[in-house]
Amino acid sequence: MRPFRFRFRFRFRFRFLLNIALWSSLCWLTACATINYDPQADQQITALTQQINLQYLSWESQAKSNGPVVYDAKFYDAVEASLATLEMRMTASQDASSAKLTQLFQNLMQQLENERKFHQEHALDAGYCHAERLLINIQLSVLTTYELSLKNSAASKAK
Repeated sequence: MRPFRFRFRFRFRFRFLLNIALWSSLCWLTACATINYDPQADQQITALTQQINLQYLSWESQAKSNGPVVYDAKFYDAVEASLATLEMRMTASQDASSAKLTQLFQNLMQQLENERKFHQEHALDAGYCHAERLLINIQLSVLTTYELSLKNSAASKAK
């Protein structure tokens, strides 16, 4: 039990620091580059975040009342497809910041793949669902912040 707890804490800290570094670099690149705001990408990020939050909150409450949650392939397939679509849309523009977005999407896809493998082998309890939801939200908040900075930049240029 103890090695799992250590690995989980280490993984959480590593991902947190990685996301801080990615967020900082995206903010810096956004400030330097002229990039157009994409409302469709903004809506897709919001929809993906909502989909993930709803599923993990549902699993969390299910785990609290009925015990550990079993694997659900449809959820992981849907999130993977949404992430791939979003990545294509956001990295299609040829600007300086889209190179950093590629790494962020690779990290998100890797995290999703790791989560899928773990869930296939283990039923998830409420605490794990809560922690994983927070980790994914940290990574998605980088994309949200990126799009909002583009939106604010576009609004200030329009004035």
